[in-house]
Amino acid sequence: MFDSKLITLIVSVITIAPIIAILIEKWKFKNNTNINRDKNYYYKCIFITYENYSCLQHVYNTTSCGEKCSYAYLTEILNLLKSAKSSISMCMYHLSLQQIFQEIINAKLRGVSIRIITDREMEFNSGSKISRLRQEGVEIKTQSIAELTGYLHHKFCLIDKNYDSQIMWFGSLNLTLQGICSNWDNIVITNNNDIILRFSNAFENLWTDM
Repeated sequence: MFDSKLITLIVSVITIAPIIAILIEKWKFKNNTNINRDKNYYYKCIFITYENYSCLQHVYNTTSCGEKCSYAYLTEILNLLKSAKSSISMCMYHLSLQQIFQEIINAKLRGVSIRIITDREMEFNSGSKISRLRQEGVEIKTQSIAELTGYLHHKFCLIDKNYDSQIMWFGSLNLTLQGICSNWDNIVITNNNDIILRFSNAFENLWTDM
């Protein structure tokens, strides 16, 4: 006959093993998805609502009605582009704002490496600045015709990645007048290294595949 202690031990192991396996999987998931809580990083959330519709004229007149004004938000994005010293890697569904176009050209003129990934169909949308950026020598890629099973719908921008000054924004905002003034949209600005690394890997994979 089997020793009763041995039987108890075997039953206990069989009972506990699935629990241990679940705990291990939870640890792996947490380890793979946890964002670095480094106190040196920061983030800022910007939300555009129906209230920003009244800011349309502010964008035209380059005047701000306050910190939540669309022109103030646009200025913040422009300042991020102005801060670029090494590179701008942008993935944007639609880009039609003249101010953004000009700031990208300014960055190119001061020697910043610029790469843009955009949607193939939206490149030819009315008001799009992509064709003009191509004419100015900016590197731009889109999905191939064979890959047109969906939109290239990303909206993020990496600035000076791999440098101490690296920063990025991501969210739902297209760089359009409608996006900055009329839609319900958002962007998050951050210098968090983990987030930048993940978006950077995604950008490089897209750039290589296109």
